[in-house]
Amino acid sequence: MIIVEDKIIVIRDARELGGCVGGWQSFVEAHGFVWKNVVLHGLLASELLATGDAMAEELVKFVYARDNLI
Repeated sequence: MIIVEDKIIVIRDARELGGCVGGWQSFVEAHGFVWKNVVLHGLLASELLATGDAMAEELVKFVYARDNLI
């Protein structure tokens, strides 16, 4: 996925897609991000895509489609 605008993805976005906070926390920590920072500031779409995780890509696509950015 090529992104033009690097959007911040927040917990609310993952929840809207059907994810749970615990699952999001597990993903964040498993990929070396600091949970507290993610809670406060979110993650850039490019950071999520760089994990190579299919669910992260699905979340980014969901947010970009919802916000009419793709």
